[in-house]
Amino acid sequence: MLSDDLLPLKIMAVLQKYTDENHTLTQAALGRLLEREYGSAAPSKVLRRVLSAMTAFDDSIEFEEFSRGGDGVIRTHFFLRHPFADSELRLLTDSLALLPHLPASQRADLLGKVRDLGSRYFEMRTPLTASPRQDENKQLFLNIELLDEAIRLGRKISAGYLTYNTEKKLCSRLGEDGRPRVYRLSPYRLLMNDGRYYLICNHDRFDDLAHYRIDRLTDIQILDEPARPLRQLDPARHTDAEEYIREHVYMFSGPGIRARLKLRPDCISEAVDLFGSAVEFQEQEDGWVQATVRAHPLAVCRFVRSYGAAVILETPEDLRRQIRDELSETLKLYGRKT
Repeated sequence: MLSDDLLPLKIMAVLQKYTDENHTLTQAALGRLLEREYGSAAPSKVLRRVLSAMTAFDDSIEFEEFSRGGDGVIRTHFFLRHPFADSELRLLTDSLALLPHLPASQRADLLGKVRDLGSRYFEMRTPLTASPRQDENKQLFLNIELLDEAIRLGRKISAGYLTYNTEKKLCSRLGEDGRPRVYRLSPYRLLMNDGRYYLICNHDRFDDLAHYRIDRLTDIQILDEPARPLRQLDPARHTDAEEYIREHVYMFSGPGIRARLKLRPDCISEAVDLFGSAVEFQEQEDGWVQATVRAHPLAVCRFVRSYGAAVILETPEDLRRQIRDELSETLKLYGRKT
């Protein structure tokens, strides 16, 4: 027979696994599952008493209640109201599966943990997964833990940085002396962009914000030296982390620019998806919409190239000239004259 001390834990485990709002258990069915799962039966009176105490204490356990003559009030159809709906679990599992920087074994472990947040009736379909990597940085979760701690303490860090070689193997980025380069960084914030995790920080050698892929950092050490305060950075080079994120949608390093564009109306949604609140639209004329955006020049170039004749860069002139020259060279490569 199950000990009264353990019975509430066993009941909760059974409700977690076997019930949701569409799958309920009578007290008798719950008792049978307890016996099947744990090898011991619980007397009906004991089970009823423990369930009564649990439902009074935990409002996530729901049930139906009705009167049955002289027997008084009867409770039945017990189920656990899970913290996540199936649609929410679906979103979490699909999102995790498509994170390209997660090592395969750690991705599988995380997916299993999310799956266990639901009942057995949550069917975790086999999602499309990110392309398998030739090589992986196994320090990802350790990196996140160390960076969180450094940010909390307000300390600098030192770290190496990995890059792929022609054999698709991760190797240390080297300095001019041929040794692995060591970066000294003041960490400020972690952020996700386009499925990849970045550290927003300041490099000791510069006066502005920079970013590094967390899955490329290695051998992180928390230093005793205090992190450089944001107010000490060059205010003309965007010391506000939120502004930095808006301007660096493709996570290219360097300052942003203000660009003026003309685009076809069907590109408005794409511009908002990419630049968010950083893009502003003006009047519409002759089938074109005027837009201005402050962003990194390479992000502006990529947007213009992506939509071809549907987007025209008007200013700045030097960037417009760069795109025109690149298009001219591209046509030559394809055997076309400009």
